[in-house]
Amino acid sequence: DVNYELYLKNVGIWLSYTDDKKAALKALNKYLEVYDEGEFDAEIRIVKDSLFFTNVDENATTKLQNYEKLISKYQDDTIGSRAIYKKAKLLLELKRYNDVLAMQDDLHNLNATTYKDIDSIINEGVIGSMEDALKNKEFKRVLELSSTYNIPLSDSWDDGIYECAMKGGDYTLAKSKANKNFKSKDME
Repeated sequence: DVNYELYLKNVGIWLSYTDDKKAALKALNKYLEVYDEGEFDAEIRIVKDSLFFTNVDENATTKLQNYEKLISKYQDDTIGSRAIYKKAKLLLELKRYNDVLAMQDDLHNLNATTYKDIDSIINEGVIGSMEDALKNKEFKRVLELSSTYNIPLSDSWDDGIYECAMKGGDYTLAKSKANKNFKSKDME
C-alpha cells in the first residue's frame, strides 16, 4: 500500500503516547527496519529516543548510558534537558551524590519553570555527600560542603561533626557541639 509508510509511522507515534511502550517500540523499530531512510526517519528516531525515559525494564547502568547518549545527541533540545534531569534523579537513587554535585552546572542551566526541584536535587546531593564524607572520616570535605552550600549541620551528625572539628582545628564549632550535647540524657 502506498500509505503503509504513513500508517506505520502514525501507529508508532500514537502508541508512544499510550502506556504500551513495548508495542510503540516494536512499531517504531518496524518502521526503521522497513524504511531505513524513509520520509519520516528523523521524526521516528526522535520519538524512539524519547521512549528511553519510560523503559522500566532497563537496569540502572543501561539507563545511565542511554541518558548520556541522549544528552550528547540532543544537547540543545528538550530531550537532552530531560535526560540531564532524569540522570540526576537516578544518581540520587543510586546514592552517587558526588556525581550529582558534578552535574550541578548542567542542572542550573535547565529551565527552572519546567524542572522545579533542581535546588532540592542539588541539596540532597550535598547532604548525601556530607554524610558519606562523615562516614569516611573526610572531615575537611564535610566542613567545605557545609560552608560552600550553607547547609546547616544536622543534630544527628553531632558526634561526627565534633570529631571532625577537633581534627580540623575548628575548636569553636567543636565546643558548640559539645556544649549543646553536654546535658543530653542520651550518652551516645
